[in-house]
Amino acid sequence: MAQPLRPPCESARLAELGSGECPKAHRPFVLAAAILGSSMVFIDSSALSVAIPALRNDLDASPSDLNWIFNAYTLLLAAFTLIGGAAADRSGPKRIFLWGGAGFALASLACGLANTAETLIAARAVQGFFGALLTPASLAMIAAAYPEEERAAAIGTWAGASALTTAGGPVLGGWLVETLSWHWIFFINLPVGALALGAALTANLKHIRPTTKQSMDLPGAIMIALSLALMAFGLVALGEGGASRMEAGISLIASLIMLAGFVLRERSADAPMLPLSIFKSRAFSGINLATLVLYAALSTAFFGLPIFLADVRGWSATQIGLAFLPFTLSVGFLSGLFGKYSKTYGVRLTMVAGCGLVIVAFIMLAAFGGLPGWWPIYLPMLLAGLGFALIIPPLTATALSSAPQAFSGRASGVNNAASRVASMLGVALAAALLAAQVDWIWMFASAAVLTALAALIILASIRSTSANDAPGTF
Repeated sequence: MAQPLRPPCESARLAELGSGECPKAHRPFVLAAAILGSSMVFIDSSALSVAIPALRNDLDASPSDLNWIFNAYTLLLAAFTLIGGAAADRSGPKRIFLWGGAGFALASLACGLANTAETLIAARAVQGFFGALLTPASLAMIAAAYPEEERAAAIGTWAGASALTTAGGPVLGGWLVETLSWHWIFFINLPVGALALGAALTANLKHIRPTTKQSMDLPGAIMIALSLALMAFGLVALGEGGASRMEAGISLIASLIMLAGFVLRERSADAPMLPLSIFKSRAFSGINLATLVLYAALSTAFFGLPIFLADVRGWSATQIGLAFLPFTLSVGFLSGLFGKYSKTYGVRLTMVAGCGLVIVAFIMLAAFGGLPGWWPIYLPMLLAGLGFALIIPPLTATALSSAPQAFSGRASGVNNAASRVASMLGVALAAALLAAQVDWIWMFASAAVLTALAALIILASIRSTSANDAPGTF
């Protein structure tokens, strides 16, 4: 996300300034807490997929039950992420992180103890709610703790670790299911959560003090939560096709109506949950639109790729899993290193170069993916990983710092919401292409076109070519 308009560790966002900056010795604790906390959220989004057979057998879960075990989590996570960001701004990111982390760990315990599908669905919904507090607060803590010149690298480290834990989720989940039981996919969050909370408690963020004692705009919060929940439900139903298309259409229309109501509410509210003035920053609006388009491209390609490899290439589940390793390892180990490039070459050039690599990767999958051998898959996946390792640190840093520090938590919430909606949009697009039985080339070509559009949005909205120039004005 780019450069802040106020010096880091100042807190117009959550704070009237205290004296001094974030103690340097405490920054690693902030980063460790953010990584561990976010990892719980990301792992639970991916690890449970391998436990479907066990859940079906142990809980006598129907296909509809299994669907809602996953979607209850996704819906609440998407619906409340903006509220989580606003809460971090009003109450302080550390406080919201602690509440979110403790709540997520306790909800994980409830998930692990569940003995019926209905109980597990309810506990997963609670997990999603606290995850929506945890993730934006994690990024807001990083924004508060790290000075501008170190922030992109810190976010790159956070993003890389998050990518590794997300990708490692199915591996960890499979091992836990085979050696212990599916319950341990949730129980593992207890020690991880304890470490995250311990690191957060150790970190000194006393320089951040809330500037307002006004309560959150409750009507606005309800409206945006309902809008995002309806949008998430509609996109999930759209991807299912068939009779669900009618439900999808109704949900999406209702979501847009609720969103319009939210905008009208925020324009007149004395203490809006999401001040609309934040979108006056061309950089902020543009980077979040680019996030939406870019992650829709990634979701489109990565939803279709496993099916392509199984149906066209005849690869086994293990081979398909290994095909994602070049991407995962590149993002995981290089994001922190590449995060420093935006300081040297500027955020715009770094992100556009990353988009270029991703476009080449998707074109290669479209043109050569059907050829025999491993290189037609592994080489483009490596290029895509290198591209996203270049994109993610400055993208996230720009989304945070192109808004005033008073709104860092909400800026994080907006960016998180954009990426989650984008993932569902990508799946819906991929499902529509599969249903239309078009040639596989169009799946990856669509992803390449969307990535090119994201690059154009970045070029149009980020005016600075130097990392020392502000990406936009507020």
